[in-house]
Amino acid sequence: MSTTRSIDLYDQAQRHIEAGKYTEAFALCQEALKSGDFEPGVYFQMGVILLKNQRYEDSLVAFQSALRVDPRDSNAYNNMGVALRHLGRLVEAAYHHRQAIMMNPDHAYAHIGLAAVLCEMQQFKQAADECRIAVNIAPDQFHTHCNLGDILRVLEDLPGALKAYTRAQELAPDNAMVREKLAKLQQAMG
Repeated sequence: MSTTRSIDLYDQAQRHIEAGKYTEAFALCQEALKSGDFEPGVYFQMGVILLKNQRYEDSLVAFQSALRVDPRDSNAYNNMGVALRHLGRLVEAAYHHRQAIMMNPDHAYAHIGLAAVLCEMQQFKQAADECRIAVNIAPDQFHTHCNLGDILRVLEDLPGALKAYTRAQELAPDNAMVREKLAKLQQAMG
């Protein structure tokens, strides 16, 4: 198989991933790998597919393969952190998110992932700090504002939570979850 064919398979797989057609995307990745002449990103694509299908252990293997090809792939480190969190391996998950951040300090999803791990470790103040960093990097991500509001609520910083939920609602006015969180907080604040 030529490199051009391999790149074509890689591109097709990416389009299938974006369309949510993971089985088809995975088959294309496997076909590209069989060629022996493939895009390094194929391992990463396979890891994403496995992660989305909740095959966390298998996704770790794929992301490790991606890191053997490109040891500075911050996305692979970040996604390993996600998989490890789902497996309950929180210390390892935090390490991988921090590796991603070390390689790319502006990796908003790595900060968000680290915040999620820190919440599960009951380290809410540090989690809030990571969410704030993510908000500064990607201010238009309503999920990040919503997550920050959740954490600030746990920390009993109700005015801060109100501000975060309000911004989340501004970014996603039709999102029922955000509206509900904001209404409950406003009710709790009186």
